[in-house]
Amino acid sequence: MGKKIFKILFLAILIIVLLFVVARLAGYRPMKYPADVGNSMYPTISPGDIWLCRIKHGYSSKDLQPGMLILFPKEGYKFLLTKRIIALENQIVAINDQGTFIDGEKIQEPYAFYSGEKPSGTNRPHGTSEVETVSVPPGKLFVMGDSRDNSLDSRDPEFGFIDIKDIVGQPLMVLWARDKRRIGRLIR
Repeated sequence: MGKKIFKILFLAILIIVLLFVVARLAGYRPMKYPADVGNSMYPTISPGDIWLCRIKHGYSSKDLQPGMLILFPKEGYKFLLTKRIIALENQIVAINDQGTFIDGEKIQEPYAFYSGEKPSGTNRPHGTSEVETVSVPPGKLFVMGDSRDNSLDSRDPEFGFIDIKDIVGQPLMVLWARDKRRIGRLIR
């Protein structure tokens, strides 16, 4: 009986190792969202989460779509940043107290989270930055964090647009989270 259990355990470990190696060769890796990065992607991603990511270099504009989450390096940060694509190259962005507009059309943002209350006399949640009409340059993206009151992103001219060539991957699924109900959820 002991040899049978040992064989089953050995085969299970071997299968797990093989799956890990194959996933890694295919560009899938676990990644931890740094605990000290803040809540810019809350509630989609929380500090300390571990997720499965697809690592890929050489993205082109045809690989990307608004609403997609991306990973990219940014000067001044020691870790990869995660933001949501709001607008692609050559699109026009405007953000005001009525919402976010791309090429003149208001977009639906079910992922957007606002922690503050609406200031009196406006429909805009507290802390939401307005963006006058801006055109996204070729080869660039306009990105924002989901926690709109707590995200440094393309709304800030110092942060600016993201180069498409700088994208290195995208988060796909929560592998571990403090809130156990989120484990196994697709990151969208």
